[in-house]
Amino acid sequence: MKSNAPQMSYDDILEQHAGGSSPPGAATLRRIMENLKLRSEAVKVLSDESDKGLRLMSKRRKGLQELVREQELAEHEEEEARKEKLKRQKVRKDQGEERPLAVGAHALARQDGGETDGKFKV
Repeated sequence: MKSNAPQMSYDDILEQHAGGSSPPGAATLRRIMENLKLRSEAVKVLSDESDKGLRLMSKRRKGLQELVREQELAEHEEEEARKEKLKRQKVRKDQGEERPLAVGAHALARQDGGETDGKFKV
C-alpha cells in the first residue's frame, strides 16, 4: 500500500482503512498515518515542482513582454523616421519648382469680366 499511497487521494486512503462500523485499531491508524505522510510528501514534491515551473514561466513571459515592447518601440521609431524623411522630401520639392497648373488654363482668368467683349449682355 505504501507504493500506491502517492497516487491515492486522502479520501481513498481513509476509506480503504476505515471501512467498518467500529473504530479502527492502533495498527490501522498507524497505516493510515503512514499513508497520509507518504501522500503529503508526494504532494509537497509536486507543489515544489509546480512553483518552480510557474517561476520559470513568469520569467520567460516577462522576457517576452520586454522583447515585444522593444520591437514595438523600434517599429514606432522607424515609422517616425520614415514620416520625417517624406516630410523633408516634400519641403525640398515645394521650394525649388514653379510649375503651371496641372489641369485647365495655365493663367488666371480676369475677375472683372473684361474679356467677354460684349458677347453676353443682359
